[in-house]
Amino acid sequence: MTLNYGQDRQYTSENERDRNYNDLTFRNYGVVYNYEGHRLSYQNQGIDSKIWDIKNVDNAKEKIRANTYAYQYSFGDNRLGFDFSQGTDVRKNYSILNSNPKYFKEIDVDNKIYGISFLDGGDVENYYRVTYEDYKHKEYGAKKPLADGRVKNINNSDVLSFTYEYRDKRFTDEELKKYAELEFNKDSNQLTQAELYRVRDILRDRERNSVNFNLNSIMYDRFNSLGDYKRNFKIHLMMQRNDARYDKTGDLWDSLEEVKARIFYSQNRVGFGYEIEENSGWNNSGSWDRLNREHKVSLMAKIGKPSEGWNVKTYAKFYENFKDTSNKNRRKSSLDGLGVEIGKEFGYYEWAVAYEREYDLGTRDYEWRVALQFTLLAFPDKPIFGLGADTDAKQKTSPQTYLFDGLKPQDIVD
Repeated sequence: MTLNYGQDRQYTSENERDRNYNDLTFRNYGVVYNYEGHRLSYQNQGIDSKIWDIKNVDNAKEKIRANTYAYQYSFGDNRLGFDFSQGTDVRKNYSILNSNPKYFKEIDVDNKIYGISFLDGGDVENYYRVTYEDYKHKEYGAKKPLADGRVKNINNSDVLSFTYEYRDKRFTDEELKKYAELEFNKDSNQLTQAELYRVRDILRDRERNSVNFNLNSIMYDRFNSLGDYKRNFKIHLMMQRNDARYDKTGDLWDSLEEVKARIFYSQNRVGFGYEIEENSGWNNSGSWDRLNREHKVSLMAKIGKPSEGWNVKTYAKFYENFKDTSNKNRRKSSLDGLGVEIGKEFGYYEWAVAYEREYDLGTRDYEWRVALQFTLLAFPDKPIFGLGADTDAKQKTSPQTYLFDGLKPQDIVD
C-alpha cells in the first residue's frame, strides 16, 4: 500500500494589500493498494483560487475538486484499467454579491468521467485509452433564450476522446554502438561489451523517468516528455458536443463546440508535433457561431550523450478569431505565443533556460517570461526551483523566484 500527498502554493505580487499573496493552491492526496496483479487506487485533486484586492479585477474565489477511483489488472507486460472520476467546479464573484446576487455563482459545474485503458506491452508497446465525460452546469446564467424562442441550458455538454500511442523500444547493436560512441567518446571498434550494456541501462533509465503509463490518470490526455526511443507515435482526438445545439439540430458534427486533434512523431530522439483546435458556441442573440481556431506546432530533440545530453523544446501557437475584427487595435498578430526551453543534463539532474512569449487577453498585449531552473530527472515534469523575470500589465519587468514550480513550455504538442 502506498499513500501520497502533495501541495503547490503559488503567490502574486499584484494584490494591493499583501506583497506576496497566496492566490492559487494545488493539493492532491491518495492511496494505492497492490495485490498480485491487481491495483486499486483513489486520488483526490483540488485547486483553490482566490483573486482578491487586485486592481480592475473582481474579487472571486474558485474551488475545483476531483475524486478518481481506479482499478488496474496486470498480466505479463500488459495492463487493463478502468477508472471513474467525479468533480465539481464552483466560482463565486463577491464583487457582485450585493448588486446582482443571482449571478453570484459564475460557475457551478458537476462532471463525471468514465475511462478504459489498455497497454499491450513489451519491447513494442501499443497503448489505447477511451474516455467519456459529462458536464452539467447549474449556475444561473447557464439557461438562456435561443433565437427560436426556447430557453435552454446552453452550457451542458459531453466529451468523447481517444488516445493511441505506439513505442518501439528495440535497439540493434549498431544503434547501441552509436549511442555508446557519444557517451564514451570512442570509435565503435574501441567499445567494450560492458560499455554497450552500460549505455543500454542508461537508455532504459531515461525511459522509466521520462514516461510513466499511468493508465487511470485523468490528466493523461497531455503528453509531456520525449523518451529515448527508436520510434514513438502518438495521436489524440477529442470532440465536445453541446447538448442544447444537438437537441435543436440532431446533427452531431454541427453540434460540436470543441474539436481537437493532436499528433506527435519522434524517431531517434527527434520529435515533431502538431495540434489543431476549433471552437464554436452560442452568441448573445442565441444563434450558433464558429468562434476561433488555434494551431500549435512543436519541435523537440535530445542531443549528445544519453546520460548528460542537451534537451531542446520549442513551440509556437497561431490563432484565428472568426468574430473579432479588432486585432489590429489590440496589437495582436496571428502568432499567439511561442516558447523555448534549452536544458543540459548532468547525470540525474538538469539545468535549463526557458522563455515564453504569449498574448494576454487581460492586458491585450504580449507578455514574456524567462527563467533559469533546476529539475531532478526522476521528476521531469516540474522544476524544483528557478530564478527569472516576467512582465506585468504595465510592461514592467520584475524578478521572479520559483519553488517546486517554474517555466515548462506546456503548449508543446508531444
